[in-house]
Amino acid sequence: MRITKGILAFILLPALALAGTRIQDTVKYPDGTLASGRAEVTLFTPFFTPGNEPIGASKQTVTITNGVVDITLEPNDTATPSGISYAVRFFLTRGTYLQYWVVPTSATPLKIKDVAVSTIPTPALTIALSQLSGLGAIKGDLIGFGTAWSRLPVGGNGQVLTVDSTQPLGLKWSSPAGGGILSLNGLNSSSQSFANDTNVTISSSGSTHTLGWTGTLAKSRQHLQTAYKDDGNVFLQPQTIQASTTDLLALTNTGSNDWITLFGNKSRFKVWNSAANDLAELQAKTFFGSGVGLDPATVPTSALVDGANLPSTGEKAALAGT
Repeated sequence: MRITKGILAFILLPALALAGTRIQDTVKYPDGTLASGRAEVTLFTPFFTPGNEPIGASKQTVTITNGVVDITLEPNDTATPSGISYAVRFFLTRGTYLQYWVVPTSATPLKIKDVAVSTIPTPALTIALSQLSGLGAIKGDLIGFGTAWSRLPVGGNGQVLTVDSTQPLGLKWSSPAGGGILSLNGLNSSSQSFANDTNVTISSSGSTHTLGWTGTLAKSRQHLQTAYKDDGNVFLQPQTIQASTTDLLALTNTGSNDWITLFGNKSRFKVWNSAANDLAELQAKTFFGSGVGLDPATVPTSALVDGANLPSTGEKAALAGT
């Protein structure tokens, strides 16, 4: 019984040693002669298999006879951390060279071309979040680096992270600076303009923005809903008044220019003599008639507020519209 157990153990040990991926190939020299020498296979970085089995750093030597290379290695294409490779240095009778192997999982033997890589993989260091110290962090805190890793406390609501070289971590929380309008009517060009108008201005205070003009607003773009006057209650331009009210216009004259010109043969107007407290209602057609080229002589004296101050022939013609 003891002999049987020893034999079984002897038989099982080689099977355990052969676990992994087998690389089996024949190396030749350029002239076709079979190479001889040795290969040193080195694993500098330990790793874990997908089954979390630890694979330690190691170095093993393979003897090459009649060109035959035969070695079994643990696959490292799925290793943790990633980027692990085997360094394989060949010491042949005619020369020495170095290769890097990334060995995949395979149930059948592979050739050297299947594992050799032209670009050296870069090992990646994997750290579980559970391995990191909280450093007393609370919700919203950040990790930063100045001369050492440190915690950057969370800022206030609405604050933004700002670069500041005077701070230990080179960063700080600050309130955003105010800015101008970045978009106007959906456009965000650096230069905005108003068509057909000149000197259009935008003034802003806080979140209130006001459009103003210091120049000219194109006539085609003007559309006044009510009559406008300047700060001194003076109309600086001729006005056309059209409405269905009783009193269309009230005029107060304090100067020497007391002429009022009416257009329209059905116009009516009131003349108020404030000194005599006298009110007269005049109708243009009654006094002046209608049509073009009226006779100035037909303009009655009673059409004047002051009947004693008779008009000249030219003034009558002006009243008659000729």
